[in-house]
Amino acid sequence: MDKNSVLYYNNSKWGDLSKNPLVSVVICLFNRRNTIVRAIQSIEVQTFKDIELIVVDNGSTIKVDDIVIDYLEKVSIPMMFIRREYGMGPMTGRNTGIKIARGKYIALLDDDDEFLPGALECLVDEWNNIPEERRHEYREVVGLCQDQNGRLIGKPFPDGINELPWRKALKTCNKSGSAHIALNRSDILKSLPFIEPEGVTMVTESLLWEQLAVKYKSWFFNEVVYRYYLNSSDSYCHTAKKRNPKQIVVNGLYNSKYRIEHKRDFQLTFFRLCRLILIYDLYSIVLMRRCGGIPDYEWAKQHPKGYINHLLRILAYLPAWILSFMYIRRSFR
Repeated sequence: MDKNSVLYYNNSKWGDLSKNPLVSVVICLFNRRNTIVRAIQSIEVQTFKDIELIVVDNGSTIKVDDIVIDYLEKVSIPMMFIRREYGMGPMTGRNTGIKIARGKYIALLDDDDEFLPGALECLVDEWNNIPEERRHEYREVVGLCQDQNGRLIGKPFPDGINELPWRKALKTCNKSGSAHIALNRSDILKSLPFIEPEGVTMVTESLLWEQLAVKYKSWFFNEVVYRYYLNSSDSYCHTAKKRNPKQIVVNGLYNSKYRIEHKRDFQLTFFRLCRLILIYDLYSIVLMRRCGGIPDYEWAKQHPKGYINHLLRILAYLPAWILSFMYIRRSFR
């Protein structure tokens, strides 16, 4: 079996559906034997039943499929399990699940977290609360999260946030400092999947969310619908950092470069673009001096193209050059 092989397992309820479910829940699984059943059970006990569940084992390095396969026929909802022999970070597993999902809406669930019992019902109700003539403007409805101790993560959304101009509403959401969970439109996620560049194990989700925020709005509501378990010691980021610190730098290099090269899609401000160029150059320096050089991937072979980027690189470094010149001049007095 080659490294990209995919095996599919499903229960009898998956094929018995006479029509597509309204909501598909996608879980990307990686090594979490001890928490995956909790995540699955949180979907089975939902008060909203027009759902299906897709679990994608994204190249786990320990045996986890026996737990999920054993659970297939025990759940009362349509469920599919997909086992990948190899996966480049959670975006690979999520894309696999999203591609197969049959629902009008998609909810993404981490393999160590859980939805509260009435979560999907609340999320679907909020979609119905959006005026029908405006619903095409939105890509998601967004609720709140609590930690494993029941404490709200961040702050509630202010009253009237959905009546603000979109840019102001988005900025207000970002200032709340909250962890959020969303029910997404399936057609939008299928049309613009998560990026899967060669050699990158962690593409930040915000690359997709920020691009989508330029085209679509989000509908916010103050209901806690998700339990987020903090400080997990077996997360992708944590384990990758322990195994290979160079990979963290490679991931950062790609994430900053992608934003620079797609600055129009992100509607970057001048100062944010300058900051990204400095971050990109910093990652490049670390790779060259500490990590054995820039990796031989196609995307990494050249600096971000375009005369504007080169000009901004000069402008971004100008303050550093001026300070260095002043320091040297002062030293020789």
